[in-house]
Amino acid sequence: MKKTLLLAALCCMTLSSFATKYTVSASGMVFTPATGITMHVGDTIMWVWVDGVHTTTSTSAIPSGAAPWNSNLSSSVASFIYKPTVAGTYNYQCTFHASMGMTGSFTVLGATGVMQVNNSVSTFSVFPNPVTNIVHVQFDSDIPAVLTLTSVEGKEVIRKQYATVSTTDLDLKNVPNGIYSICVMQHGQVNKQQLVVSH
Repeated sequence: MKKTLLLAALCCMTLSSFATKYTVSASGMVFTPATGITMHVGDTIMWVWVDGVHTTTSTSAIPSGAAPWNSNLSSSVASFIYKPTVAGTYNYQCTFHASMGMTGSFTVLGATGVMQVNNSVSTFSVFPNPVTNIVHVQFDSDIPAVLTLTSVEGKEVIRKQYATVSTTDLDLKNVPNGIYSICVMQHGQVNKQQLVVSH
């Protein structure tokens, strides 16, 4: 029993020691960076006030089950920290300046390095697999999609966003040999397939 408790404690400590904090500044009429942050469940994102009076406010476009937030950012409230517990894409804005383009988003992957995944039904296919240079990706539905290629270490190698797409080709000639995961997110649903790169 003691060994089991010790092992569980060590696992929790190990997972928490890998948590990362991402920082977004609020200055002028922009969040910096406004996009491009890919984090994991258990990481934190912190908005930091630089000047002006702003908010960081979640929009309705956050994953189902995620906690919404709304915090002022000013000289009296210099920062706000949010810890996502649900994988997916989170959109936010400054309520005072959203009409001027002060918006942002970030993507949260599951704690294992990939988003919470539905492997029962795939929304895309990849071929050839293994791939030497070019891999073809065919989508089952022509709706907006986010595609990521992630190494087994959890490093994001490729990230592409499509407004509408039925097929696309990825040039992998500069991607090192190895096993990767291709994840496709459409309508908050994430599907994953394994891809082997072998030049």
